[in-house]
Amino acid sequence: MTIEPKIRSAAGEAIARYRMIKDGDRILVGLSGGKDSFALLDVLLTLQKKAPVHFELLPVIVDAGFGMDYTRVEKHLRTLKIRHLVERVNISGIVREKTDTNDTGKCCSFCARLRRGVLNRVARDQKCNKIALGHNLDDAIETLLMNMFYVSSADIMRPVYVAEDSKIMVIRPLINVPEALTAQYAKERKFPLVKQNCLFRKKDSRRAQIKALVSEMAKDNPYFYSSVSNAMDKL
Repeated sequence: MTIEPKIRSAAGEAIARYRMIKDGDRILVGLSGGKDSFALLDVLLTLQKKAPVHFELLPVIVDAGFGMDYTRVEKHLRTLKIRHLVERVNISGIVREKTDTNDTGKCCSFCARLRRGVLNRVARDQKCNKIALGHNLDDAIETLLMNMFYVSSADIMRPVYVAEDSKIMVIRPLINVPEALTAQYAKERKFPLVKQNCLFRKKDSRRAQIKALVSEMAKDNPYFYSSVSNAMDKL
């Protein structure tokens, strides 16, 4: 049985609940080549055909200089006849110059900020008023727990927020979709996934522990995802 209806339903519910998409929106879709971003684009393309409102999509690939090959991704987009952009920026060189490459956390954080900066710039240049990112429910839960355990904060990964530096709205339509579903969906749809190749990535024991904890809790409690999702809504 296909899981597309489950993902589409969860994404559609989030989009409606948080009013992520309105008539006339021009949405930049961050396409990393991973399972989540492919699932995001696929779901948005399906909703675009059925939604009562008109909105445009512009997939954007940020080639950060880590030696990843996006050829198959671009071929996939051309097959779908979707206009897309590839932004080649030497983020890897900037990270190497500006941070301690032995500190995984700082490298990842700085790299993410640089990527967001590129997406914001492209969104402004292309007259996009929103940016869609493929963060899933596991990402949101892990972020909350990391903040609670290591930063003494209950900050959450918000479904919708406005970037202060650009005034562009960021939306996360997959915020209620467990990672296991996007992984299964990627296999089902045979997306041309890009193998991640970060030059600075080292094992992050804290992140690994949190991910293992979430996985174990989800196995033991069939209501784990819905319960934590409801708790985050209250936050």
